[in-house]
Amino acid sequence: MQSTTLVVAFLLKADITNHILDTLVEAVATKTIDKIGALVDKLGLTADFLTANDMKQAESTLKLQATSATLEGVYTLLDALASKLVSSPPVPAPSLSWASVAMPMPPNLIPFGLQPTLPSNNQLLLQEMLSVQQ
Repeated sequence: MQSTTLVVAFLLKADITNHILDTLVEAVATKTIDKIGALVDKLGLTADFLTANDMKQAESTLKLQATSATLEGVYTLLDALASKLVSSPPVPAPSLSWASVAMPMPPNLIPFGLQPTLPSNNQLLLQEMLSVQQ
């Protein structure tokens, strides 16, 4: 009877040991898979970010190339204009005299807000006022 008890005890011990080992293996595997799954998710987010960043850089590069081509055209036009300006003869400036500068302005060219006004009891013609100002 004692040997049967020992055999049953060894069988129970082996069964308990197998059950504990299976539970531990399952727990370790579950935790490892969870950690790896989180890393895979983070790697996916990083890949998405890098893809979006690459697209943004490609768009910026294309815009920069278009701007560069436009500026090259502007430079060519400005260069042509500058060469025309350098090669054309100088235009003489009109000679100004004091008489032409000091000429009174016609009454209709005086801006509205700057037209001189006098009280009604001292009425002068606008032309007389301009001649007095000179």
